[in-house]
Amino acid sequence: MIKQHASLVYLDQNGIKFLSDKYFLELEKTGQTDFLYFVSSSYFWRFGDKEEFKSHLKLDMELAKKDPYRFIHRNLLQQLKSKLPNNMLYGSIPFH
Repeated sequence: MIKQHASLVYLDQNGIKFLSDKYFLELEKTGQTDFLYFVSSSYFWRFGDKEEFKSHLKLDMELAKKDPYRFIHRNLLQQLKSKLPNNMLYGSIPFH
């Protein structure tokens, strides 16, 4: 159904497994689906190195933590964008 009609999908950290690449990359393929991908930067900062977290969402937390905390949201967005074909993510905006 989602591939046939324009849709809006909201993903958030309360279901960390739904933030996984499996869902993220599938949404990108739909072509007419907008989605909000919300995760608190502090959530990544605190739990990004935990195995339970990494089993669903593979991000380089060493890279994310190399800059001061106030830049983590931009770093994480860059890592997510790099997973997409041709590094394409239209309208990507990090919220602070």
